[in-house]
Amino acid sequence: MKYPRLPTMRSVSPASRTSVFLVFIFLVWVSNDLIGEAFKFSAFDLTHSKSIVSLLRPFSSISHIALFTFIGVIVDIYSRKFFIYFHLIIMIALSLIYIFTLKYKLIVFFLFFMITASDISDDMSHSSRNAVFYDLCGSNNLAGWISRRAMVADASSIVGLLVLSFFVGNSTLLFVVYTIILLIALTVFWVIGYEDQNQKRKFSSFHEGVTFVGVQLREFITVCRRNRRLLALFAFSFGKTMFIFWPMAIGALLKFGIETAATRRIYLIAMVTMSIVSMVSYYLIGKIKEGFTIRSFVIGSKVSGMGIFLLSLAQNAIASTAMLAIMYVGLAISGLSSSYILRTELPEEHRTQG
Repeated sequence: MKYPRLPTMRSVSPASRTSVFLVFIFLVWVSNDLIGEAFKFSAFDLTHSKSIVSLLRPFSSISHIALFTFIGVIVDIYSRKFFIYFHLIIMIALSLIYIFTLKYKLIVFFLFFMITASDISDDMSHSSRNAVFYDLCGSNNLAGWISRRAMVADASSIVGLLVLSFFVGNSTLLFVVYTIILLIALTVFWVIGYEDQNQKRKFSSFHEGVTFVGVQLREFITVCRRNRRLLALFAFSFGKTMFIFWPMAIGALLKFGIETAATRRIYLIAMVTMSIVSMVSYYLIGKIKEGFTIRSFVIGSKVSGMGIFLLSLAQNAIASTAMLAIMYVGLAISGLSSSYILRTELPEEHRTQG
């Protein structure tokens, strides 16, 4: 795929390009926060069913479980920057279709189709963004860059949730704002002028391509089986996702209330507070620690688990917010540990799969 030649930042320092790439990540994560909540609000507005809202996370998780490892191989076979562009463009198109077809009865089914498309394309983009980030930042001050990226993620959550609070009563406008942010993000990534650093491959037949993917998967599994740190990380990560991330994704919203704009705003205020808690945690942890281990990942997961258990017992908004804070401190510890271990333990050819 050929792109028009426009002025870019190819001649500036890697640190400067990495900093601008963090701006791009900021915009993408703001858009992800917007669309994630917009899906929930839209599903409830269209169906008035909490059960449908609760199904969104299990439904979207199907694509993550089934495709993510394969997507990592596909991204490196072809082009990292292509899949970043692909996600931005396809979601802009789908959002515009959704906005202009709201009057039709099949819109609920289209919403679920859009969720699936968003998850699949974002999985590709997510793998690509991780690889591009590590390409740009290099290995010097790795813990510092990872900490900054984590802080950017929480800053994006704050901005995304504040934007949501203005449009919480009109989920359609959220899709308009989402489209605008994606257009800005596309421009920023173009300006960086990133060139693929993966080894692209061309296959003479579909069978040859499938065979290569199979070989890469087997090699990836072999690498993980021989590396106890990676094996433990993936095992503990699966447990954390099952018992913390998935319950948290919908449980916190239903705990505060989804029925009215007022209860939604209380939920969003709590989420802004959690982003501030995470930013402070990332900053302090990044200052204190120069490296991370499986032990630190497990400690973070245990803290998060305790937080979500206490959340289930909380009886009011203040207590719920306090319990969420415990959980988010744990998530900060385990998140930094995971990123650091993946970067230091995985070979370059398997990094997107990780």
